[in-house]
Amino acid sequence: MIARKAFLVLAIFVSATALVLGAGPTVSAESHSTRTSVTLQASDAQKSGPYGWYSLENIETGSCIDDSYEAGLRGYGCHFQKWQRFFVERKSNGYYYLGNEATQSCIDDSYQFGLRGHPCNNSPYQEWHLYETATGIALQNRATGSCIDDSYQHGLRGYACNGNNHQSFAFWQEVN
Repeated sequence: MIARKAFLVLAIFVSATALVLGAGPTVSAESHSTRTSVTLQASDAQKSGPYGWYSLENIETGSCIDDSYEAGLRGYGCHFQKWQRFFVERKSNGYYYLGNEATQSCIDDSYQFGLRGHPCNNSPYQEWHLYETATGIALQNRATGSCIDDSYQHGLRGYACNGNNHQSFAFWQEVN
């Protein structure tokens, strides 16, 4: 029998008012059977540094962001293995890097190459602003202004931010 793993969803809710006033993100928690929806504590949001390994599940498609040498960066059925785990690190400038456990690549979006996994290089093409949507978290690229978007028709891509569920993700973390 395969044991079920419990996951913790991390939702980073940052209000514009809180940022203008210098306060941290709002704090809330909501429990469901084996999953808990939480936000970062204000003190944690002010720190620079790693927050840990997360799997990012698209709200609309139910696919997770997956990176492998064979298939590249794509949306794929969630299995929560190392190809779908990303190290989420908040930099001192407030943007986030997302590095894949299996490939050691960062999620990168550029006008020339589009959305892809690429060796981490600290460029703005690999910096992401995370913000609340009605159903989850959107990831907007610093350099292109595009959001990560997943759909059955177009697959995983960078696309103009529009706030719909194709651009909304749940952040899952394994709870031991």
